[in-house]
Amino acid sequence: MRRDLDAFAAQVFDIVVVGGGIHGAWIAWRAAREGYRVALIEKHDFGGATSANSLKILHGGLRYLQHLDFGRMRSSIRARREFGRRAPHLVQPLPCLMPLRRVGLRSPWVLGPALLANDVISWDRNSRIAPQSRLPNGRLTGAQRCRSAIAPLADVDPVAGALWWDAAVVDAGRLTLEPVLKAAAAGAVVANHVEAQALLIHNGTIGGVAAADHRSGRALEVRSRLVIDATGPWAGTLSAASGLPTDFLPPGWVGGMNVVLRRSLETDMAIALTSSSRAADRSAVLRRAARELFFVPWRGVTMVGTDYHAVADRTDAVQGPPAGAVARFLDEIAAVAPRAGVTAADVALVHWGLLPLQSAGDAVPRKSPILATQTGVDGLIVVIGEKMTSAPVLSERVLACVERMSSARPRSSSPTRVSVGGPAADPPTDDQSASKGRAAGGRLAERYGTEWPNVAAHADGRPELLAPIHASCAVLGVEIVHAIREEMALDLDDLVLRRLGLGDTGHPGVDVVRRCAELAAREWQHDASATDRAVAALDARLTQRGWG
Repeated sequence: MRRDLDAFAAQVFDIVVVGGGIHGAWIAWRAAREGYRVALIEKHDFGGATSANSLKILHGGLRYLQHLDFGRMRSSIRARREFGRRAPHLVQPLPCLMPLRRVGLRSPWVLGPALLANDVISWDRNSRIAPQSRLPNGRLTGAQRCRSAIAPLADVDPVAGALWWDAAVVDAGRLTLEPVLKAAAAGAVVANHVEAQALLIHNGTIGGVAAADHRSGRALEVRSRLVIDATGPWAGTLSAASGLPTDFLPPGWVGGMNVVLRRSLETDMAIALTSSSRAADRSAVLRRAARELFFVPWRGVTMVGTDYHAVADRTDAVQGPPAGAVARFLDEIAAVAPRAGVTAADVALVHWGLLPLQSAGDAVPRKSPILATQTGVDGLIVVIGEKMTSAPVLSERVLACVERMSSARPRSSSPTRVSVGGPAADPPTDDQSASKGRAAGGRLAERYGTEWPNVAAHADGRPELLAPIHASCAVLGVEIVHAIREEMALDLDDLVLRRLGLGDTGHPGVDVVRRCAELAAREWQHDASATDRAVAALDARLTQRGWG
C-alpha cells in the first residue's frame, strides 16, 4: 500500500469513502472487492479516533435478549463471525463470567435459559472459523468456581455463575488497518492525512470532494459518482459546509469511556459485576436500574468499562471526557470491585469516543447504526456506526445501497488484485539464522497472519531486523521497515501507536520510542535532530494522554 496523491486525479472514481475508521475501512474494502473504483481518505490516520477507543470485545448480542431483539442479535453474531473469518490472528475467544443471585433477572432461572437461547440463536457462530478461534457453548457454573474466579475483584457469594464466550480483539489498530490494506490490494486508492474539506456538487448531484493533504498542503479534487461520509462524530460536517440538511444526524451523542490499568487484576476471563447505574437502558423490555461493568484481561493488563456520559457539544467532547468523569468512574469501580484496590495511580490510559443516541436524553448509545441516503443531494450516503462489531454487516448494507444508486453507472468488470507486500522471505542459510528466523516467523505469524512472509522479506538481508528492537519489547525491526514501506506509516505516531500498537497499554518507555525512531530514520531519511524532535514530541503526547 503506497501513498500516491497523483492517483486521485487520474480517474473518476465510482465511490470516495471519507473516513478511515473501522466502518469506512470495511466499506472501502467491500466496494473494491466488488469491482468498484474506490478512493478512501482519512484526515488523520486509519483507525486513530473512535475505532481505537473500545473495550476490545466483539459482542455477539447476548445483551439483546433483554430487548427480545433477535434481528440485531443475529446481525451481531454474523459480524463477529466475519471478523473471526477474515482476521483469525487478531480475534480470540474470550470467556465472560457473571455471578448469579438466587432470584431475579440475574438468577440461574433467567440466565440459564438465556445462555441456551444464545447458543441456539448463534448455532452457526463457528462456521468456517479456525479451530483455535471457535466459541464454546455457554453454561452455568458452580458457586465455588464462580466465587474463586471473582475473588481478585470482590468478595461475592453467588449461587452460580453464567459463563459465555465473546471474541476479544488482540490489536484494534490492526483490525482497522487490515481492511484498508485489503482495499488497496483490490485496487482502491487510499491515503491517510488527507482531509475532505467540501463536497463537489454539480447540478444537484455529487461530483466528489475537495480535499487537502496535511503533509504537503497540496489541494486535491477527488472526483467520484458517490460519496460515503463515514466520519463518525464528524458526520455531517461536509453537508453543513455545503448548505445541505443534516436531518440524518442523531438527536444527541454520548461519550463512552473505558480505562486501561497499568496492571493485571489477575482474572483469566472477563468478569461482569453489577453496579447501580446512572446509565440504565430505558429501551430494554426487561428493565433494570443497574448495569454490568466488565473487567477484561487484555495483553497482560486489565481494562474496565464502559461508562457513558451525556455530551452537550460534540465539537468539544471529541477532545476527551468531562472534568471529574474519570474520578467518578474510579469510585464506581472501587465500590464494585473493592478487593482489586484500583486507584488513580493504576490508570495508564483512558479510552474515550463519541457514539450516537437513539433519542434525546438517552443515557446509552443506540443499538443500531445510522445509514442515510436521503441527504439533500443525489449521490451522498452518510454512515454512523454505533459499535465496532457492526462494521462487516453495515458494509453489506451500504453496498446494497450503492448497487441501487449505481445501477446505470459503470464500474470495472472485476476487482484488481495486487500484492500487499513484497516476495516471501528466503529461508535462512545457517543454524543461527534459522533459529532467529523461526522465532521471528512465530512472532510475525501471530501478528500478521498469512501475510507474515511479506513482512519478513523487508529484512533485506539484515539479520538484526529479525530481532526484537528492545529487551522490553517483542516488536521486530523488520516490522518498522514494513510499516513504513507498505502500511503508510508517515510519522512516529502512525508507526508506534497504530502500526505497532506499542501505546495500547500505556507509555512503552522513551527508550523503546527512540529505538523505533532510529530504525525508522533510514526509511524516512531523517537526520539525528529530526529523530530527536520526533521522539520528544511523541514522548510528550504519550505522557499527556496518561492519567493519574
